[in-house]
Amino acid sequence: MNSMKPLSISLTVLLLVVALAGFEGCASVDASNTESLLSAAGFRSRTPSTPKQQALYSQLAPYKLERRMKNGKVLYTYADKQKGIVYMAKPSINSTSG
Repeated sequence: MNSMKPLSISLTVLLLVVALAGFEGCASVDASNTESLLSAAGFRSRTPSTPKQQALYSQLAPYKLERRMKNGKVLYTYADKQKGIVYMAKPSINSTSG
């Protein structure tokens, strides 16, 4: 039954990507809706505060969910360039357990 957890995590991330892609082309979508979706999916917002963080932030594609590797682990990022923040999340094995 443990093989279902990675599948469930992958489906959750896929649904989030599809939802965000649908919002990308719609200029009238409220930014708070995107924030709510990201927050509900377990993303945390961070403001780059050091020069190194700001340099990394400037390399992120704006308003796109990206899958990255950091120290051999998966990290999902979404940069809100208007607000100057990045939303980050790691896949969680416990995200669907109750």
